[in-house]
Amino acid sequence: MPRSSVRRFAAALVIGFGMIAGAHGQTAPTAAPRTLGPGDCAALAAAGSTAANLLDWRRLADAPGPSGRRGDRSDASRAIRAELEGLAALEARNRSAGAALELYHRLAGVEARLGLLRRGIVEVDAAIAEVERIRARGLAAKVDEAALRRRRRELEGEDLELALARSNLRGSLQTLGKFGPEPWTLAPPPIAEALELSPAADPAAAVARGLARRPESRLLRLALRTLDSGTAPVARLLLASSDPIAGGTPRGRLGLRAIRAHSAPDPDLCVLRRQLELYTADRERAVAEEIAQAVRTVRVRFAEVDLARKQVQSWDDEVARVEERTRQGLASFAEALPARAGLLKATEALIAREVDRDVALAKLRQAQGVLPCDRAGQGAG
Repeated sequence: MPRSSVRRFAAALVIGFGMIAGAHGQTAPTAAPRTLGPGDCAALAAAGSTAANLLDWRRLADAPGPSGRRGDRSDASRAIRAELEGLAALEARNRSAGAALELYHRLAGVEARLGLLRRGIVEVDAAIAEVERIRARGLAAKVDEAALRRRRRELEGEDLELALARSNLRGSLQTLGKFGPEPWTLAPPPIAEALELSPAADPAAAVARGLARRPESRLLRLALRTLDSGTAPVARLLLASSDPIAGGTPRGRLGLRAIRAHSAPDPDLCVLRRQLELYTADRERAVAEEIAQAVRTVRVRFAEVDLARKQVQSWDDEVARVEERTRQGLASFAEALPARAGLLKATEALIAREVDRDVALAKLRQAQGVLPCDRAGQGAG
């Protein structure tokens, strides 16, 4: 089978994940590390969202009691408020899941780059050893040994930076997902090939799907549709998230007006409705643009990955060409060093582009509200 950039990239992933699994599996010799994929990280972070769980507790405390009065208006208002709070909790879980997915993909990229970089260090060490053997035989090496040692120090510095980034990303992901103290490692990221998230995704269709699914949009539309004196407090909290003054209760009159007969329109509720209409329209425009920008970003990221793969393939072919010349005695090992260095750099760039693409896909799914929050706790229902 011919050499390919795909195989080299997969090998880098395997090396990176293997090193990390070995490094973190020593705290519990008898137990294998827990393996977490992107869906696991998203679901755990969604379930652990403090903001969502606080809303769920509030919803439970405010649940209608068994009064037996099925037509009771206060019970109906409490049921609507519970639904509003449930959607607010789901939006919080959606944000947590999106943040966890970004951390997962960035951590996966760092681990893959670590494996690749350490393989590069091994190759530089082998080149230095070969130069030393040539000189020990009294021959002149056609390689600058000092340059090789400088290159090794550069790779060691990059290794330190990547190891630090890995530790920080692991800490952030573990805190967000509330994984617990047991050892864990990442499953390799799946291939990004879902049709609806591909570069051919229609921006208008993506926006329509997002406005229909995004919990925030559903929350605002429900709040506007069910606005009355019983649900007004939730509506004011929504407005306060945009501006604390706009969400304030005007002159404390709303509670008194709620006691009056409902035949006459409440002017404060009329003002609140108009405010909520303006805020809902503004947020829907913002969400629509967020989704449209995410689709455009995904398209560019896929194109960048394609270019990076071609670059890797080009360097891969060059390495194969030089190695074949070396086997035929037409070239020395020194001639392969620049090609190997170019392949290492190109493969590292491919990993970075893959990560950027996967993060862009995760942000698009978050903007649309289609992340796997339904597997997380009560607030996801």
